[in-house]
Amino acid sequence: MKQYYFFLFCIILSAWSCKSSKTAEKITPEPNTRTYPLLSGYKVNSFTAPANKSEAEKSKLKFEIVAGKTVEVDCNDHVLTGDFEKRSMRDGYIYYVFNSDGNIVSTTKACPDNSLQTKFVKGPGLLFDYDNRNPVIVYTPNGIDARYRVWETSTSYLISQQVNTDIETEASKVLTDFPDSIKGYDRYVLILPPVQRTMISNDIKIEIIPGITVQTDCNNYRLIGNFKEVTMKEKGYRYFVFNSSGDYASLQKPCPNNDELKMEFITGETRMLEYISHYPIVIFVPTDKKFSVRYRIWESPRFAN
Repeated sequence: MKQYYFFLFCIILSAWSCKSSKTAEKITPEPNTRTYPLLSGYKVNSFTAPANKSEAEKSKLKFEIVAGKTVEVDCNDHVLTGDFEKRSMRDGYIYYVFNSDGNIVSTTKACPDNSLQTKFVKGPGLLFDYDNRNPVIVYTPNGIDARYRVWETSTSYLISQQVNTDIETEASKVLTDFPDSIKGYDRYVLILPPVQRTMISNDIKIEIIPGITVQTDCNNYRLIGNFKEVTMKEKGYRYFVFNSSGDYASLQKPCPNNDELKMEFITGETRMLEYISHYPIVIFVPTDKKFSVRYRIWESPRFAN
């Protein structure tokens, strides 16, 4: 009788283990062969950046993944509601889950007619430094797709502390609503022109880059600091405060020629923004002649299916 109960216990334990492993994990598509959780009601997507890029090219590229739905829409702007949640596995590998009820919100401007067009309506995106060595794993609810696109940047440009008021624009008019100064900080203002071409503003991003110019050697340097975003209650506008003591960190590898020093603009945390032309981008950085602020324009022509 004891043997019978032991045998029955083994059968139950085996069945439970089998069921547990089937509901707990799933192998993601090639080229990634790592085991990831199986989430009920979600599908798994694996994205790898194209590999035919040199290291110099990669430094000017970013890789974005967005979730969205293909639906018929009118002339209004439409956005899929939802957000990405970052999760970690026991071995430290990361995956992302897009949580959404599938609802789409839109502006309410009057359309000239009742015509509809089929469009991929996107929600929030995930933006990464360009790296084709490891895939990015993204879960989306059934009925919601994920796509990727590659962003490419220009060289960086200085942002001035002096604002050109000779040409009056919508953005320059509302600049008076922003703080003129903050104690211990200098103000930098960027006023962007309206988009004058077929590319819509959603296909352009602006990266704000505070930094300091210091003497460096062959090591990589990174400025220590962080952004604070402040929303103005009266108008709803926002400005940015970069907090930093000017300290920086670097690798400590030996340099072949210790006397080969150079002056270099080093950066740390940057802020990526949607293209804004109807109000100014205002940034405050600590008052120190070593500090300056630059910006770069990022462009992406289309999504890949």
